[in-house]
Amino acid sequence: MSLNFREIDLILNELDLPGSRIDKIHQPDRFSLFLETYSARRKQYILICLEQGAVRINRIHDKPVFPDFPFRFTQLLRSRIKGGKIISAHQPSGERMIQIQILYRGEINNLWIRLWSGNPNMILTDSTDKIIDVFFRRPKKKENAGELFKPDFSLIKGSLKSQKTIRDYNGSDDFNSFIELHYSESHDNRTLEKKRELLLKNISKKEIKIQSHLQKLNTRKHRFSQWNEFKELGELISSNLYRVKKSMKSIEVEDYFNDGYARIIELQPELTPRQNCDRYFDTYKKYKQGLSLTLDEISLQEKQLKDLQEKSIIISTCQDPLELEQFDPPSPSKADKKKKPKTGLLFRSNGFNILVGRNSKENDQLLRKYVRGNDLWLHVRDYSGGYIFIKTIKSKTIPLETLLDAANLALLYSAKKYKDKADIHYTAVKNLRRVKGGKEGLVLAYNEKNLSIDYDKHRINRLQNKSLLETIDHITDN
Repeated sequence: MSLNFREIDLILNELDLPGSRIDKIHQPDRFSLFLETYSARRKQYILICLEQGAVRINRIHDKPVFPDFPFRFTQLLRSRIKGGKIISAHQPSGERMIQIQILYRGEINNLWIRLWSGNPNMILTDSTDKIIDVFFRRPKKKENAGELFKPDFSLIKGSLKSQKTIRDYNGSDDFNSFIELHYSESHDNRTLEKKRELLLKNISKKEIKIQSHLQKLNTRKHRFSQWNEFKELGELISSNLYRVKKSMKSIEVEDYFNDGYARIIELQPELTPRQNCDRYFDTYKKYKQGLSLTLDEISLQEKQLKDLQEKSIIISTCQDPLELEQFDPPSPSKADKKKKPKTGLLFRSNGFNILVGRNSKENDQLLRKYVRGNDLWLHVRDYSGGYIFIKTIKSKTIPLETLLDAANLALLYSAKKYKDKADIHYTAVKNLRRVKGGKEGLVLAYNEKNLSIDYDKHRINRLQNKSLLETIDHITDN
């Protein structure tokens, strides 16, 4: 509830501003102004608030928190009225608009404070009513620097004025104290509601994200559930291997898994009979492993979704701001920000981060700033190229699939790019030694191991195109 004209008059009478000096001017936020005044009688802290639902002027007992750098209107007031003497402070025609006349260095300026809940503002004018500046600039209403400000109070309807009364403030020292307490409690309630709304909005976003991910996982689960079919196809080819020729695109066999019915199995003509057989067995193993990983991921996502739903219920009913603080996501610390590389490329594989340096400068920066002793380093043997690092995770072993992902990236970002085969040597970062006087990023590796790989285009496409959330999508259709 906004202040009516009778309450504004009472507040001004209690403040008794004429004769006071404006010592300090601050702007706690983008909706309010703080004045510290001093007179022979007392020092006062005055808050002028233009926030919707809380438009008011009143004395407060404690200074609010101020920003490090002053807002535009505050800087202007400091240059025009700070240190000035208040000549008068009144409400012309009782229209919820206060005019404060201030004498500063021989000049009189007027600070107009409009306390209309639907259109509040503060306007500083000179003695000729020319606007110096305003709190909220509104050119369409001619409330802008350089315009004339002459409010016509006769246009304001005042038929309901006689019905306005002053709220009961028994129990408070004065009406200013009552208003301070009233709006302080209202502010706490608004802060609580805003906090709750923000937290619920963040939770809702996370829920939508998880639900979308679960849909993809369930689709993948359905696909991987066909693993047994690939096993059967592999065994059928194996039992008919003597009939398979390298150039064949398909073969018709007796399906002893399904009552001996004839079944046509697709083949890849460029592969040998044994490779065609192994292809189906490899797919069977991948699908079976993929199903297990997918079920684990579904279980994890469902648990996270349930936790979010429980948090949502608690937040919706919580009335204590301190309790809500525990649901606030912590802001990233400086240490966390440093961990995220600002150079090179970042890939994800099975929950592990893979960092890629594309040139000697990035290789050197990654080596100096973003990796530690136990992280794994990979590089194509006998060829120049980028350094690949797998960031280790405590108590977790780097899986073979992640090692193969990193090895293919090493081949891709090397002088041997797109070649069919390559030897990749890898070792822990702690086994690298810089070459004294050598080129930037040049190192010697000790205790390295060798990994021979065939370049896998599908693996590279998946690393470059798949969402970071799809941590197990390294399994592809065959």
